Amino acid sequence: MFSSQYDLSQLEQTHYFTNKQACEFQKCYFTSDASKFACACREQGTIFFQLERNSQNIAIKYLFKEIYVESVVISQNDTFLILANGLQGICFVDITDFFNPKKLSQLILKGYAMNINLVFNQKYTIVSQIEEGLLSLANIEDLQNPYEQQWLQFLGESYSNSCLTSLNTDEQHFIGNKGLRNIPIVPKISIHSQFQLEVYSFNGDISYFKTLDK
Repeated sequence: MFSSQYDLSQLEQTHYFTNKQACEFQKCYFTSDASKFACACREQGTIFFQLERNSQNIAIKYLFKEIYVESVVISQNDTFLILANGLQGICFVDITDFFNPKKLSQLILKGYAMNINLVFNQKYTIVSQIEEGLLSLANIEDLQNPYEQQWLQFLGESYSNSCLTSLNTDEQHFIGNKGLRNIPIVPKISIHSQFQLEVYSFNGDISYFKTLDK
């Protein structure tokens, strides 16, 4: 594990971990205080780690046995975790007690869930699916009853990763077999209203007329 506070070209090793697990780690995600993290381990499940104080050691604390996990994301308030679970869709886990996680629910999607991004104040998640160019928007306001609210499909494409940038949270970026695709996720709609004001005299003639734009 490496870190650099200011310059990514000057990374320094801070911790190390000898992988004795029968799997390869896909992606890892840290809690907000950077003292704990979880890693997707496709062949075994999701492994929960603790950074030991005053030491370079990284300790395994828990193995959450949901296999074929491709990606993991932790909420900003460290209360829940979402797993991209391949053909099993996405899995929602309560991590208020980080090393004693509890499964809340699972949402099956149309394709192979590969990557997850939380959007719209973490009330929704966008899931890229490696097969058939599928992108799903899931409503997760109720973590025990999530549902797929909308999906898009781009035939002949597949997406291996996706991201949002802090400089522009209005667009989601997807990388796949046909390059990079940017998709607006915040609607930009301008509404033009026009009103007509008419004043009639007693004999029915228009005595005053004006068009108002807004």
